Amino acid sequence: MDPAEFGISTLPLQHKPYPLIDRSTLANANKGKVALVTGAQRGIGAAISESLAASGANVALLDLTEESLASTIKACEAHGVKVKGYGCDVTDEGRVRDVLVAVERDLGPVDILVNNAGVMMHRPLLMSTIDGFWRQVEINLKGPIILIHQLLPKFRDQGHGCVINIASRSGTVDVPMALGYNTSKAALIRATHTLQREMEVDGLDPAIHMYALHPGGVLTDMGARQRRRTSWRRSAGFVWTDLCIPGHGTREGHAGSVH
Repeated sequence: MDPAEFGISTLPLQHKPYPLIDRSTLANANKGKVALVTGAQRGIGAAISESLAASGANVALLDLTEESLASTIKACEAHGVKVKGYGCDVTDEGRVRDVLVAVERDLGPVDILVNNAGVMMHRPLLMSTIDGFWRQVEINLKGPIILIHQLLPKFRDQGHGCVINIASRSGTVDVPMALGYNTSKAALIRATHTLQREMEVDGLDPAIHMYALHPGGVLTDMGARQRRRTSWRRSAGFVWTDLCIPGHGTREGHAGSVH
């Protein structure tokens, strides 16, 4: 594949934060607020969690197990804020409901929701299973919708709320060997835009505002594993990977994978 095909996000960029988003600029910007981050164990989710803590927010961290969050909890607590970790499969509506009750009890009402949890299984559809494909949709799309659906009434009643969906550049381009990931991220992008229009129609915009962020390639655990374990070859006009084995993937966990 030619990286240039996928636009500037695949080319070398200046990664130093610009002043508007520098931590010194954002210090205390979210003081007193409660932020909930899914997929907070590592990678993008852990970095977002710590940045929110650095901005003064008290942080609720979600991942498959509470124990897996120890490192992120420690990093966030270093900023002097309240931090709690919760084991949660974001595709389990009942468990999500219970966790949200616990978060409000422990930290207070949620002001900021960051839907970061995601998973990617890297193989062509010809060598995939339908269950594997659909599981990516469940985690990458259904999970965020469950959390949004349960928090929206609270945002409406408290008069404010912010939803940040971590989508992907893969939701806007055609990346082979990632159909489930691309499809679910594209749907998440469209859902974010549609929901914001619903907020406008209901007179809840801009008090409730939503964003879909599209990270490009990030050398997280998921990204590094794909880069390390995948070798490309061309055959009969197609690009294949040597690790296209149905039933095996890069499933980090519903609330632990990053993008």
